[in-house]
Amino acid sequence: MFTDVKIYSWEAACSLKNEDSSLKIDDLVITEIDGLLDWGKIEKIKKDNNSSDKVSGTILRKATNSDLETIKHYQKKKTEALEFCRQLIKKYNLPMKLINVKFSFDGSRIIFAFTADGRIDFRGLVKDLSSHFQRSIRLQQVGSRDQARNLGAFGPCGRELCCRNFQKNNLESISSRAMFLQQLTHRGSERLSGICGRLMCCLNFELAQYEEFKKEMPNIGDLIKTPEGKGKITNLFILSKKVEVELENGNKKRFFVKEIKNLK
Repeated sequence: MFTDVKIYSWEAACSLKNEDSSLKIDDLVITEIDGLLDWGKIEKIKKDNNSSDKVSGTILRKATNSDLETIKHYQKKKTEALEFCRQLIKKYNLPMKLINVKFSFDGSRIIFAFTADGRIDFRGLVKDLSSHFQRSIRLQQVGSRDQARNLGAFGPCGRELCCRNFQKNNLESISSRAMFLQQLTHRGSERLSGICGRLMCCLNFELAQYEEFKKEMPNIGDLIKTPEGKGKITNLFILSKKVEVELENGNKKRFFVKEIKNLK
């Protein structure tokens, strides 16, 4: 058995040191990853030992009351660490946005997460942070979707962001094909983008069904024969399984796919 543990703004698949059937989703646990003690919250429990998921650490135990006090101590220090780091970012005039910070459970490392459009030379920033906190410093650049998931918000539908609510370990890429296949391009990319600035995750929810229906459809531009003569397909209506056809007389009409015959 191994478990996906959310550690700060990323996930790590960790095996159990001792088989513990009492662990459940949202439990706080103490882990060992890359030789360092850390803590995280269980996001998913898997019992398939043959899975191809890469196991990167070990869950040592469920967090005890003493562990929870240690975690609370470091959580209280987050505000100070964030403010100090933001002052340094301003000092060095770095084009980056700090979004969160986490102290490792053993206190030996502090991880700062940020977003930026490109690569950042933050050597001076790391040096000052190391000198101030006297700990190992790690800066991690995350994407805009990770930022939205980490901070949380509500989408235009009025519900909590899918990436925050239930897509915690499954942030699949959304291509413009999803927008075109579902014939939503007329809405514009602005209305189809989430608060992260990327195409909304929900565009993928029905994509498989559209792709399945599309297999039964001809292509735009195909020459076909209809009950009213020959013509060329100018548009598709996938869910209703209809096509728009420009007939030889210039008129446009819609037909069910079963009513037409492809001319090849």
